Amino acid sequence: MKTKQIPEDFVVEEVPLFNFKKKGKFSVYKLTKKNMDLISSRKIIAKKFKISPRFVYHAGIKDKIAVTTQYVAIKNQGKKGNFNLPNISLDHVGFHDKPFKSGELKGNKFVITIRDLSAEDISKVKSNIEKLKNFGFPNYFDSQRFGEDLSTGGFVAKRLMKNDYENALRLFLASSNHKSDDKNKAHVFIHKNWGKWNKCDESLTNLKGVDEDRKIIHFLEKHPKGFVIAFKLINRQKKELMVSSYQSFLWNKCLVQLIKDNIKDILEVNYKAGKMVFYNKISNETLEYLKSKKIPMLDSKTLVKDLGIKDIINKVLEKEKISQKELKINKMSNLFFKERERPTVAFPENLELISEENDNLNPDRKMIKISFYLSKGIYATILIKALFL
Repeated sequence: MKTKQIPEDFVVEEVPLFNFKKKGKFSVYKLTKKNMDLISSRKIIAKKFKISPRFVYHAGIKDKIAVTTQYVAIKNQGKKGNFNLPNISLDHVGFHDKPFKSGELKGNKFVITIRDLSAEDISKVKSNIEKLKNFGFPNYFDSQRFGEDLSTGGFVAKRLMKNDYENALRLFLASSNHKSDDKNKAHVFIHKNWGKWNKCDESLTNLKGVDEDRKIIHFLEKHPKGFVIAFKLINRQKKELMVSSYQSFLWNKCLVQLIKDNIKDILEVNYKAGKMVFYNKISNETLEYLKSKKIPMLDSKTLVKDLGIKDIINKVLEKEKISQKELKINKMSNLFFKERERPTVAFPENLELISEENDNLNPDRKMIKISFYLSKGIYATILIKALFL
């Protein structure tokens, strides 16, 4: 099975929460991008408007290896921001009174092509489509939620919680989890020469896409032990993703434990942050029980009233060798764990098999195209995993 073999295999269209207006304080644009992450696209838009990327407001974060359509809001600029480049376009669609906040969307429509399949794979998908319609699937965060390189020492946020800013920065600056060869080359060199800041600076001179890394290294050249301030130089959105990444990991661990405690017939699946479990068979009674449960995204002060969920959380935190009180970031006034609840089971809407054809990229194999709608925060890649179990 192959997904995202080309960007056109993964098409996502954001469904906005609001009806856009004819007048308002913020101009709303439809952003269409291909094979580009949101941070890069915001930089391009910001350059066009001559503003900081942080003033390009969005409701959702979309996949990089995909063709995605979503909406951004910018303080009133009229229609002058329209542009059309090979991998990104921006079209004015209306106005809104406020900037968009993360999560302010209804959901997303997907059209996904899955390649390199056998006849047996396709038969399994056809059978599982009906199962997913009736029984849903566990609402995990998938690997793309964990942008950092976990193989080099775990989660940055866990280091921050322990006030270990040097090793938090080391994890950020020495990972090799990037698509860019120059970025990987820079981080491998920094890892081998940690503390030799002049040498690190020289190694970055002719590399592209490492401006943020150089800014940090320049600061450390003058302030070799200034790791807290150096960490503050990292893009705010990246820092927020580091914190939400660890929160999401804890949440996934809690859901794994909840399913194991209530269902015997389960299947394990590996992913970037460990293992997740899916139910193979589930009774209607157990399904209703899971549907009634929500697991909180934890912070240091989250009050958990459900005693069963509280017991699961305590088990997970104990295995992580942390306490709930430690779920906070010191010395960073604008960086914190955000508390909210998340359903444990997800259900797709309008899930259907659109087509079944010979695969034009993988000889003697088949490909299928499926379409569906998911409410905000639910991962299409988790649905795909469930389809092939």
